[in-house]
Order: sequence, then structure tokens, then C-alpha cells
Amino acid sequence: MVDLFAGCGGLSKGLELASFSPWFVNEIIEQYCNTYKVNHKLTAIQNQPYIFH
Repeated sequence: MVDLFAGCGGLSKGLELASFSPWFVNEIIEQYCNTYKVNHKLTAIQNQPYIFH
């Protein structure tokens, strides 16, 4: 699953409970990114704007 504008990770958590796993996570606001990292310790998160090519 791809989680853009991930925030604290609520959507990711719900989807993980439904047997999905994050493939790409992006959040550009540092405070939200730090909270996501606390809530999802095993998931890498990109903390910068992502430009699709």
C-alpha cells in the first residue's frame, strides 16, 4: 500500500490490521513524520516532497 500525507499513521494502522503492509510512506511535516515513526517503528518513511516521474 502507498500512504501519502500519512500524518500519524492512522490509515496505515487500520490497513495493517486488515493484513496490508505499507510499501511507500510519505509525510513532509516533520512533527507528523516523527509521530508516524513512533507508531510504526518497522516502516521507513520519506520526509520530503516526492515527485513522481
